Amino acid sequence: FAISGAFMLAATVTGVSESSRQFPKHKFARMAVYDTAQMLLTMLSQPHVSGKLQSVLSKTSVPLTLGIQLAKGTPISTKQLVGASLVLAGALVGLAPTLMGAEEADSPSLLWCGLFVMSIVPGALGVMNKQEVLAGSLVDENYMNGWTSLFQGLLSVLLLPV
Repeated sequence: FAISGAFMLAATVTGVSESSRQFPKHKFARMAVYDTAQMLLTMLSQPHVSGKLQSVLSKTSVPLTLGIQLAKGTPISTKQLVGASLVLAGALVGLAPTLMGAEEADSPSLLWCGLFVMSIVPGALGVMNKQEVLAGSLVDENYMNGWTSLFQGLLSVLLLPV
């Protein structure tokens, strides 16, 4: 809650526009839901997946975002498709030892890797949501971050038993 307070203070000091104050707060809450879901899934899986593999798997947000854009009917260029395919191929190569069963004693299970990849889904959806919601809006960044972090804090407190 201290972080949301710091953002709110910064917004107040720099001056919050009327358009920022009028921006619907439920849209900030929706942004926080995506961010909190990503944080929860990442926190659960992160201790079980090596840093090197996390780096490789986190790149799967590129093909995931591209897939979501395709599903929404957004045209995709050949270069984007090739780039996303290469990223996906790299992630599969990184997962190859786990997929082939040639795991070392400290190698992560497919379950933890899958959970880590699933944590990328709300992150990608959240980025796309922010792009859509904020397109054409003049919302102060500090004000937006203050409200979003406040909602994230509230959601995190509700999820503490998890």
